[in-house]
Amino acid sequence: MATTIPCHYQDPASEQTLREGYAEYVHANPELLDPDALGKAGRFFRAHDYGHVLFGCDTSVIHEALMDTWTIFGTTAGWRELTDYYKDPQQRAIIHDIVRQIGFLTFLWTLFAAAPRAFRVIRNTRKMTEKWPLYDHQQFLDVPLVELRRRFNIQVVR
Repeated sequence: MATTIPCHYQDPASEQTLREGYAEYVHANPELLDPDALGKAGRFFRAHDYGHVLFGCDTSVIHEALMDTWTIFGTTAGWRELTDYYKDPQQRAIIHDIVRQIGFLTFLWTLFAAAPRAFRVIRNTRKMTEKWPLYDHQQFLDVPLVELRRRFNIQVVR
C-alpha cells in the first residue's frame, strides 16, 4: 500500500533541491520499483517519480490521480506516454494489487473524491509559465524546489 506520511518536499516553500526531495520520496516509499530494473518503462517511471516531488504529491491513490493530471496537463509528456506507462505489465500489476487491497468500489470512490483537486490541478497548469520538461529533469537536480515552483509557477495542490 502507498505511503502517505508527510514529507518536506510536499511543503510548497521547501528549500530542498529536487535531488534531495527525490531522496526523501524514495526513502518514504520503500515499496517503489527500481526504475533501472524496468527496462524501457523505467525512463518514464523515474521521470514520473521526480514529478511527484516537484508537484508535491505522495503515493496515495488520490495523489496518483493528481500526479497523472499534472503529467497530462503540466508536463511535456501527455496522454500517449501516460497510457503507454499504464500498458506496462509491472505498472498494471501494481494497480491491480492496489485495487485488490482497498477494494474496487473504494478505489472508484477515491478517484471520484479526487476530482475537485484534479480540476484545481488543471486550472493551475494553465497558469504555469511553461510545461515541466518531464524527461529533462537532470538539469534541475540541484535547484531548490521553491525556486523551481516559482520559475514554472507551480502551485502545489494538497
